[in-house]
Formats: sequence, structure tokens, C-alpha cells
Amino acid sequence: MKNKFMLALLIACLSLPGCSGLHFSQSAYCRDKQIVKTASALIDKSGDNYSNHQTEVTQFQASVNDALAEEKKRGFNHITVKMFESVIKDKGNVFDLLKIWQTQGTLSPAFKDAGKPEAERLLNTIAELEKYKKKDDAVINCP
Repeated sequence: MKNKFMLALLIACLSLPGCSGLHFSQSAYCRDKQIVKTASALIDKSGDNYSNHQTEVTQFQASVNDALAEEKKRGFNHITVKMFESVIKDKGNVFDLLKIWQTQGTLSPAFKDAGKPEAERLLNTIAELEKYKKKDDAVINCP
């Protein structure tokens, strides 16, 4: 439900002339795409014991928190900030899934198969919002 709300906010923003003040950041876009890849890889590993991946999870969470802090500094960026906050705080999103993995030690295949698409969808929406801010059709190359 929260993801649908965030998607509706994104669509509303993209259709309003007030969003013309948005400025594309290639580094933010590349960072966001890397966050998607890392989250996906971590969820794939969640069938393993959490303690084997605790450092990776901590690093991932730090990268998302850093991204949120960076986005708060950019102008006209409240939707991206809200989306990152959703990743961190909302039930059923990435941080919640990682917390369940930590608590249970492992995630069942059914649980991770259900959580992964939702996590990827929200994170990809954040990256796509950044891409939308781009004013030209130049190719975006991320390392």
C-alpha cells in the first residue's frame, strides 16, 4: 500500500510544472542503481545465516542512510527523501526485510521471493525518478 502511495506521489510530481526545478545528478542515479543491485543481492543471500552477511547488511544500511542524508541536502527533492524514508521505516520494505532476516537467522524461500520484488520496485522507482530529472537523451554510464 505504501509503495502505491509513493508511486502516486511520483506520478503527481512528474505531471506538475513545479517539478521543473528538479536537477539530475548522475552520481545520485548511479548510487541509486547500486543500492538496487546490493539490496537484490542481499535478499538473494537471505537464505544463508544472517551472521555470515551482517557486515554486508550494515554497509548496505549505511549506504541507504547516506543516500537519504545527501538527498535531504538537494533542492526540490522531498519525494525522493520520502521514498528513501519508506525504504528505511516502512513495514515490508527493505530494512524491515533485513531486520526479519536478522531476527530469524534465515529467510524462507517463499518469504524472500515475496519481499524481493517489492524492495526492488521501490528502489528502482527512486532511481527512475532521478533519471527522469535528466533534460537530455545522453546515455548514463555508471561505473
